[in-house]
Amino acid sequence: MPLLESAKKTIPEDKQASTPIFLLATAGMRLLPKDQADAILNEVRKLFNDKDKCPFLFEDDNDARIISGKAEAIYSWVTVNFVAGVFASKGSKKSFGSLDLGGASHQNAWKFNSNNSDVLSLEVAGRNYSIFSRSYLGFGQDQARERYLGFLAQRANCAESSECVVKSPCHNTADIKAVCSDCENNKVTPTKIKLYSTSFCKTDYNELKENPYAKNRCFGGNYIYELLTAGYRLGPNKKVRVTNSLNGFKLGWTMGAVLENTGILK
Repeated sequence: MPLLESAKKTIPEDKQASTPIFLLATAGMRLLPKDQADAILNEVRKLFNDKDKCPFLFEDDNDARIISGKAEAIYSWVTVNFVAGVFASKGSKKSFGSLDLGGASHQNAWKFNSNNSDVLSLEVAGRNYSIFSRSYLGFGQDQARERYLGFLAQRANCAESSECVVKSPCHNTADIKAVCSDCENNKVTPTKIKLYSTSFCKTDYNELKENPYAKNRCFGGNYIYELLTAGYRLGPNKKVRVTNSLNGFKLGWTMGAVLENTGILK
């Protein structure tokens, strides 16, 4: 297993037995039938319990599990605010909201003081935060694009059935970088994203053939714009930061998951 081998090379041998290991699966596994997902997780647990193959600390079968979309959203929020230094601040530093947009789902989370069923009380570094979080399974870029293609096929009478596309879009930040190279790690407006997307979509496809992902980026760039404006109703000139990293750390839900599951920030 490549990930285990990489971990063995990275973590000193005398520390491996005391280093906890987790496998947390997200939207791709949530889309699978339960029996298939359970079978996969059981194989992972067998591997983690085999100390000849996995020298790391695996204490509970629940440490290999499918996490909910809300948990994924919370972990992303923790990552962003940890990297931004919010939890290390002695004063009342404002927190940041996060939008995590993947292939099968998209999540959002931010501080929200209200008695709402989607609000979770979270203790981090001795402080209590009320965090609103939601996940939209099936509205990641890949899943949305599949529905969109199905819609086009149905409209052209070349498919027997299809599910209609809905304006609740998501994207992969790699598409932002491809469509708008100077958007990465900068504050940009939806208007600027739309302009770059329109320009990219006019590119002769023959110029993009060498990149197998290029054919999806026209859709992705426009999806970003629709998400921000029609989905989240941001003004066309509202600045947002689109980035994969901050202060030298890669953003995503995984760092937040490690911090929360190991109790480092308690």
